[in-house]
Amino acid sequence: MITIDSEEQNPVDTEERVELPNDSNLSIKDIKKLVEQNTKSKLYLGNDPSLKINKILTNIASFDRITEGGIPRRRFTMFYGNDSSGKSTLSALCAKAVQLQEGTVAYIDVESSYDPEWWQKLGVNLSELIYIKTDLAENLFDILRELCLQQVDLIILDSIASLIPGEEHEKKGDEQSVAVLARLVNRSLKKIIQDNQNSAIILINQLRSGIGGYAHEQVLPGDLLPPAGGRVLHGAERRDEILRYPIRMRQKR
Repeated sequence: MITIDSEEQNPVDTEERVELPNDSNLSIKDIKKLVEQNTKSKLYLGNDPSLKINKILTNIASFDRITEGGIPRRRFTMFYGNDSSGKSTLSALCAKAVQLQEGTVAYIDVESSYDPEWWQKLGVNLSELIYIKTDLAENLFDILRELCLQQVDLIILDSIASLIPGEEHEKKGDEQSVAVLARLVNRSLKKIIQDNQNSAIILINQLRSGIGGYAHEQVLPGDLLPPAGGRVLHGAERRDEILRYPIRMRQKR
């Protein structure tokens, strides 16, 4: 298998194009080299070490076992569940594990839920924790993208459901804003996915009920209480549903 990483969007100059020889016995390396020359792109073989998904061990035995090695780098991991089900606490324990491995951690606090005393009791080194408080969702995603470019090891966003897009912020309370957050998340995550080379990103989310009580299996098959933020978040590497007792993990592949 060959993976293509396009470096330029400009059309290929036909004058510089190297024609493939009329030989059906070309090796895979020859094809790779010729395609790279003609498209100005970087190709990888399927077994290239750089394509391996590295994971961060959390030192929580049950969690590492269920996740098959911990939190994946270069991917989004979403913790979602009911209120007070342990989402932020689990994220703090992941932050502690990263710090013990001499990694860097950034915490983006959207819903003002950060309690430094509690985090310190959980073992997090607060002097080595990057704390970020921002207002609008657009600013937050710019910060998140920059943290990825700086290759921060673990980035925690708490939470998706509390994000306020600028369009929604400017409207009055009685004015409707349909799917504004979902559209913003969709656009922003596309950019971050491309820029994220080494960071593990934890997105904390809440569950939402169907409007008017119509979310039941006969009307809306699937999750009765889906997480906020739109279906784009269903593309996360992991979607871990956290219930109070017991903690239940559900992996999306």
